Amino acid sequence: MKEYNKAGCYQKGENREILSDDIISWITEAQLHAIPEGKATLTALTNDPAMFAFKRMDLNGAVIDRNNERLEVLQNGVSVEIVLIKKSYSD
Repeated sequence: MKEYNKAGCYQKGENREILSDDIISWITEAQLHAIPEGKATLTALTNDPAMFAFKRMDLNGAVIDRNNERLEVLQNGVSVEIVLIKKSYSD
């Protein structure tokens, strides 16, 4: 966010684009550690308001699964992917 021409008003600032699959997977893991259940839908993670400063490439389960051994991606129905911290890494 950056200050607007009127005091107390703000406008959207620049987003930092994340191009690395490794970094995207790591940030996704960090998001899950901030959630008590340690799991969330991919859509919820992608639309998380806390990530307002970042613009990510298309986030998908295959990228996460391929780049982070501590996370698991489950398919729930046709179009819902659930990402969770594997039990062996959550204790």
